[in-house]
Amino acid sequence: MLRPDKSLLFGSDDLSHGTPMGEVLTILLFCGAAMLAVAAFERFRLRRFWSRRCTGAEWRRAFPTAPKAEIWTFLDLVLSAFAFSQSKRLCLSPNDQIMALYQALYPSLLRSGDAMELETFAISFQEHYGVDPLPVWREDITLGQLFSYATKGS
Repeated sequence: MLRPDKSLLFGSDDLSHGTPMGEVLTILLFCGAAMLAVAAFERFRLRRFWSRRCTGAEWRRAFPTAPKAEIWTFLDLVLSAFAFSQSKRLCLSPNDQIMALYQALYPSLLRSGDAMELETFAISFQEHYGVDPLPVWREDITLGQLFSYATKGS
């Protein structure tokens, strides 16, 4: 019976002593599994937002005179700052607190290093609307309150 030459793949016939190629494969498999676990955990933490039906009616009730495109632009700023897909746009409600979204993304154990989502949002907000969100910022500020502040001059 013909057997494939293991040395071509793993560097030698003796696989009992960690070969460079075997170690690399092990590390790659471990990293891949870790990435999948992190993605699944993130999806689990954010499910209270992403499992909702369309919140468009909530936004229209809260801001009946605001054009839909203006609401979508605001929500896109939030999604972009957090690096979320625009397909999640109408999963966010005007009553959602931006810090609740941040805390769902970064539970207390993981808050030692974030991707500066809040800072990115504040900069994008100021660039787009020409107003600084920091004077009205509170721990419990909602997306609806931020949208109202952003559009009060329009």
